[in-house]
Amino acid sequence: MSILHLEPEALRQRQPEILWELEAACLGCAERARCAREFRSGTAADTYPEFCPNAARLSRLCEA
Repeated sequence: MSILHLEPEALRQRQPEILWELEAACLGCAERARCAREFRSGTAADTYPEFCPNAARLSRLCEA
């Protein structure tokens, strides 16, 4: 969320169920190693839609 300039704590206050859904999807993700690699290399903001199970949710949050 930080790479997309989204604030988890603000979301937790406003819509805790959405943050719970995001966290649950992350915990069950099969691409966690790729996510960590992309984050370390600085490319996650561009590539997350390719592999992230939260891509649609995160995109909607960015648009809001």
